[in-house]
Amino acid sequence: MQVVNPVKKPELHLFRLFYWRTGGKKQKMVTFPPSKTSLTKMDDYVSTLSFVKHNAPTMIYFKTAEEVLFQWVTRVCSGNADDIAALYHESAVLIPTFSPHTVITPEGVRDYFGQLATRDGLGVRLHNKALRKQSVSDTLHTLSGICSFEFEVDQVLLSFPSRFTFVIDISLPKPILHHHSSQVPRNLS
Repeated sequence: MQVVNPVKKPELHLFRLFYWRTGGKKQKMVTFPPSKTSLTKMDDYVSTLSFVKHNAPTMIYFKTAEEVLFQWVTRVCSGNADDIAALYHESAVLIPTFSPHTVITPEGVRDYFGQLATRDGLGVRLHNKALRKQSVSDTLHTLSGICSFEFEVDQVLLSFPSRFTFVIDISLPKPILHHHSSQVPRNLS
């Protein structure tokens, strides 16, 4: 879900979705301001903003953690490192599949995916049946599972089954806080 930034023209409006909480339970979705903001309704808008600020609702940038994962897969397949890196929080930790080095900076995340994107035939297949979700709160989740990276090596398309764990906070515009991925090891026996 995309959150539209405020627009300077008064006839346009800011649109945001909030989970409304009372007693720790989600009550309803609230959108504001009204669908058409005019100068006469700006006072209502300001008082709504003031009410929201003091009652600390949680802004939701993505509907589900799975939506973030599907966005990640789509963006990796597109090969645009900036689009992929835009999902990672500024202080995210990435323990990548194809590098022995832990990545802890936004530039490092962009560089890693930029290097991965140079591979011909790059793709990611998500194994949906292996996907597991653990919810820590309404907005903080871990996702773990199996995916397969595919790309060409010496003009031969190869598949690299990999396991992953994401820690995702859907209340953040850059929701990926932690991402660990490694190739599935072979059995010892």
